[in-house]
Amino acid sequence: MFNSVVRFVGNFLHQRCLSLSGPLNKNYWDIRNRLIYPIPKPNEPENKAVVYLKRDSIPYSYRRLWYICQLVRGRMIDDALAHLQFTPTKGARIMEETLTACLQKGLKQDLRFRSNVHVAFATVTRHSITKIPVYHARKRMAIGKSRKSNLMVALKEGSSDNIPEIAVKPIPPHKLTDDKVIKLSL
Repeated sequence: MFNSVVRFVGNFLHQRCLSLSGPLNKNYWDIRNRLIYPIPKPNEPENKAVVYLKRDSIPYSYRRLWYICQLVRGRMIDDALAHLQFTPTKGARIMEETLTACLQKGLKQDLRFRSNVHVAFATVTRHSITKIPVYHARKRMAIGKSRKSNLMVALKEGSSDNIPEIAVKPIPPHKLTDDKVIKLSL
């Protein structure tokens, strides 16, 4: 009885680790690149190639990188890279490197043409925040924070015209926490 329960729980946990339930799952991006879709029937539309890439532990704040993700999301790859070249931030350089790496990976796998690709998905999540000592003048010390983030990008073949526009404007991460603070309370 006990062995069968352990075997059931072990199988359940094993299946949960390999699930593709959410886009922010740990192994989601690597597993999605290995999926092979069936050949479409003659009356069905052709499957479009999608390439996923995830960069872990980027030494840059996720709040700053979020704005760069909003800039490139839904744009054609050439247009996104042109916008990033004229954006003078470290986050733009990080996103530019990530998009070119994802594009090179896609050209090796499935993508046929370089210019017929758009950024279907771009998001950033918080990886870790490490407290570090900061030394000021006269041997005064403070605690600083070193933030790292994860960047996830998906490139899809075809034009971005079929992506629906968002009815509500995206809310920056710092605005989500500002609304929760009770101001002028007793």
